Amino acid sequence: MKATAGGWRCYNRESNQINVLTESLDRHVTGFAWHPDSKRIAFTADDRGRQIAHLIAVTGGGTRILTQASRSSTICNSTADGKTLVYTEQSGASPVEIFKAVSGGGTPTALTHLNDDLLSAYDLRPLEEFTTNGAEGVPVHSFLLKPPGSTRGKVSGVDADSRRAAGLVGRIVDLSLERAGVRRGGVCGGDAESTGSEGYGTQFTDEINGDWGGRAYDDVMAVTDYVAELPYVDGDRMAAAGGSYGGYMVDWILGHTNRFKALISHAGVYDLRSETGATEELWFPAWEFKGMPWEQPELYEKWSPSTYAKEFKTPTLVIHGELDFRVPYTQGLQLFTALEAQKVPSKLIVFPDEGHWVLKPQNSLLWYRNFIDWITEWTAKK
Repeated sequence: MKATAGGWRCYNRESNQINVLTESLDRHVTGFAWHPDSKRIAFTADDRGRQIAHLIAVTGGGTRILTQASRSSTICNSTADGKTLVYTEQSGASPVEIFKAVSGGGTPTALTHLNDDLLSAYDLRPLEEFTTNGAEGVPVHSFLLKPPGSTRGKVSGVDADSRRAAGLVGRIVDLSLERAGVRRGGVCGGDAESTGSEGYGTQFTDEINGDWGGRAYDDVMAVTDYVAELPYVDGDRMAAAGGSYGGYMVDWILGHTNRFKALISHAGVYDLRSETGATEELWFPAWEFKGMPWEQPELYEKWSPSTYAKEFKTPTLVIHGELDFRVPYTQGLQLFTALEAQKVPSKLIVFPDEGHWVLKPQNSLLWYRNFIDWITEWTAKK
């Protein structure tokens, strides 16, 4: 199996033939597992904010959907007889559990219930979906997360990037946190659909190329306008947060609007030129900005949040991992310096033992506490 521009290809070593399996499926394949009979392949693909499991013959053709569209799945493997697919699944209201699905169809069954007792003690709300028009009138698909115990009349206004805002209304717009090479889309660590997201087709993905702070920013602000008008949201007390490309977008927001009361930037790209000279993903900026900084100085200047540092006014929490080689932690240091030099309320947290994401349990607890405290402090009614 090999991923190419035309889809996933399967090479038959006996016949020396190559079959393009997913040429008609305009979605990104995120993982796969061989069926025991070697005649079929189970795979997952991003689709409208979820990862859906499919089954396809090695000769190509149509796919059979194996998992629910309301959840995100990760392929594990098939049983020895090939009749059952075992995989993990999660949703906006439930952590990862192990499931099984019968290859012939039917409702998937949970094999583990590790979190049932814990979840029974909390009011976790499922993600609610809505669509509004973004840049150029293109529909932007988003997810809304209401706080525990919320009712339609209860106000708690925050515009947050993920489930990390306890007791706050969270609007999740997918900025494709792993990479920005997409235009409006998904769920699973960064969510909904703004220009630059996967799960909505290749064209939608590629429209952010050379336009990082353009249509994606317009999409985010269009959804912000929509959420601000909801009867249970206080539009005067909103915050925004994001990681990776989402962190870039927060840095971009800093220099382009004072609408938010607080911002949180995690592992965000602040200065495109210096980031290009230090990142482990050198291909990525060269592709996104059509060359290196000395070849496309205007693009790098235009789309670097650092270019607009003199406009920074919003209180900002900056978070970075010192072992982040994708977006080196000096990007966070530069952002924090720009904020401090201009006396903008700010705080810096650097994890010396974390990379692009904060994964260690105790570090994660510290991350969540500071995230919630920062938003609560700056969005509280005075």
